[in-house]
Order: sequence, then structure tokens, then C-alpha cells
Amino acid sequence: MKRALLAAGALVFGLVPVRAQTASTSTVLTWDQCMAIARAQNPALLAAERSLEASALSYKNSFNGLMPHVSLSNGYTNSDTLNALGQYSNADHWQAGANASLDLFNAQDYASLSTTRAQELQSRANLAQVSSQVRYTLAQAFIKLIYNEQRLTVDRQIESIQKTNAQMVSLEYKSGEESLGDMMTSNAQLLEAQVTVSNDSLNIRAAKMELNNQLGQDQFADIEVTGTLDYSKLPEQDFPSLVAQTPAVAVAQAALVLSRAGMESSEVSLWPDFSATASRFYNGGTELPHNPHWNWGATLSLPIFGSGPTAAYYQITSAKESLAAAEESLREAQDSTRSLLEQDWTSLNEDADLVAANRDLFAAAQQRYTESTIRYNAGLMPFETWILSVSDLINFKQGYLGSELNAALAEAQWNSAVGKGLGD
Repeated sequence: MKRALLAAGALVFGLVPVRAQTASTSTVLTWDQCMAIARAQNPALLAAERSLEASALSYKNSFNGLMPHVSLSNGYTNSDTLNALGQYSNADHWQAGANASLDLFNAQDYASLSTTRAQELQSRANLAQVSSQVRYTLAQAFIKLIYNEQRLTVDRQIESIQKTNAQMVSLEYKSGEESLGDMMTSNAQLLEAQVTVSNDSLNIRAAKMELNNQLGQDQFADIEVTGTLDYSKLPEQDFPSLVAQTPAVAVAQAALVLSRAGMESSEVSLWPDFSATASRFYNGGTELPHNPHWNWGATLSLPIFGSGPTAAYYQITSAKESLAAAEESLREAQDSTRSLLEQDWTSLNEDADLVAANRDLFAAAQQRYTESTIRYNAGLMPFETWILSVSDLINFKQGYLGSELNAALAEAQWNSAVGKGLGD
């Protein structure tokens, strides 16, 4: 009976998968397919893209302030007049004309260009940041679904071992070769394994729901994924260059550009406005009048009070403070990003090393389990000692799989830190 246990245990752990299991009725997606779906459907990414498009259109619209304003008009009036004889008569009056005006110099128009351009840059930086964040959360969901599928396979193998153990020890107890406590222990371990398998199914459902969420699926779909828990150690990095490329720093830089545009806007009141107008019109008593008239003029204005120099002083002072704050925020973003990159680089390399260590520990546990089972079958090892080798085999297998999860998540975090988006 004990020899049967050895054969079953060795067979089971020879079947540990490296890819998520799939069901024939499910949609099976690769990582590249998940990224493509998220690019098309993720609501956070779509909102950021719409925001960028709106900002780009606002920037283009701000050029209208530099263009001449031209309008055409055509009017008709009918009125009664009192003549010298004291009689009333109706008179028709038609007027048609064209009016043109141009701001030869308007500081506000140029400030609006700078502001809308800065807002477009800010929206573009925000889109890159959102894309990077969506890729990270999508990778988390993808990796955790793979892990939970693999964990279910492993835990089913553990359940099979514990079931064989419980059956064997129960027979040994009935024959008087094992104690009641040993039988109760093996039965409790079997129950624990069965509960773990049941919980694994719930975890898989939750992981699928989160993947649906990151893909932008409004309705839950039974999704399976195919892939492995990928990770790799990284060589030494050029961190200063990486810092300048990250979305967090790009967002802070865009905020600084916007603050500079705000500084420009605050100085508008210090500059005069210079504009010119011209019009040509015809009037008469017919629908197409033929009596021509024209006028033209130029205006130079400079506000003194209200929105003049007194208001400009406070506006400029406030804008300077905002600009100084934006400069400090950029410095903080650069420093914190540098620190984050160092931490994430260290974590990835540490976790990758731990995978190798846990792989060796699991291999050693397998060897000890095999040797202990041989001695137990020969009656040279008590149950209490042998069952420890079974527990070590299970714990080190789960630890090995868990270390692969941590390494894969660490790589996803590193990709997020350096700003990789869904298109990268």
C-alpha cells in the first residue's frame, strides 16, 4: 500500500504545467491579443484619447484669434414719414455691406495659443501615463489568471497525494500499524487540500472578472489566457536617461509648460491692443441698392484701471508662484521617479534570483520525498518524520510557483515604471 503512494506522488508532480489550462468553450487570448483589445476598449484609455483630441482641436481653434474677421450683411426696413404737407408716406430702405476687422496686435491671442498648446502637451503626457498604467493593471490581471490556473493544477495534484495518504493511513490504522492521531492528521490534510482546490476556482473567477474589467468588457466573458509567467534579470541601467522618458516626469514637464503659459497670460494687461476695421456698404430704396459708402479706422487701447497695471501686478505675482511650484513639482517627480526605478530594478533582480533558489529547494524537496518514502516503505522511518517530507514537497512547490508570480509582477512593475504603454 505504501509503495502505491510513492508511485502516485512521483507521477503527480511530474505533470506540473507551465501554461494556463484552457477550456473548449472559452475564448483563449494571448498577451498581445489582450493588449490589442484593451487599446480598443479600455474606458480609461479611450477617455484619455478623447481628452487629447479635444485639446488638439482647442489649440487649432485658438488660431482663429489671429485671423481677420469678415462678415456680410443685408437689411431691409420700412417706415412712414411725415412730409411738408402733413401727409404720411411709406419708405423702403435697403442696405447691403461687408465688414472686416483685424487685431494687428493682441497679446491675449498669443497667450491663448501658448495656453492651448500647453494643454495639448499635458493631455498627450497624460495619455502616455494612462496607457502605461492600463498596461500594468492589464498585466497584473493576465499574470494572476495564469498563476491561479497553474495553482489550481498544483493544488489538485496535492489533493491527489493527500487523498492517497489518507486512504493508506486509514488502512494502516485499521490494521493496527498507525495511530488514531496519524489517521486524523492525514484526513485533516485531505480536507485542507479539498478546500484549497475549491478556493482556487473562486480565485480564478475573480481573476477572470478583473481581466474582463481591464479589457473594457461591459459583460463578463469566460476568458482563458495562454502564456507563461515571464520574467528576466536586468543589467545595470542608465537611470538618468530613463527618468527623462517616464510618463510621470513628462506630465510634470507639461504642467511646467502650462505654468509658463499662465505667466504669459498674466502679462497680457501690460500690452496695448491695436486693431483696424474697414467696411463698405450700399443703401437705397431697392433690394440691390447702388449708393456706396465706406469707412475705416484703427484703435489703440491700453487698460489703466480695473484690468490694467494694478490687476496685472497680482496676476503676475500669482503666476510666478505657480511657476515656482511647477518647477519644484518637476524636481520632485524626477527625484521620486529615479528612486522608484532603482527600487523596481532591485526588486525584479531579487525576485528573479529567488525563483532560481526556490527551484533548487523544490528539487531538493522532491529528492528528500523520494528517499523518505523508500525508507518509510522499508519500515526505517516513522510516520511523523515521513509526513514532514510530504509537507516540504507541497510547501516548496507552492513557494516555487509563488516566486514565479512575484518575479512576473515585478517585471510588470518595472515596465510601468519606465513608461511602457499598450503600444510598446
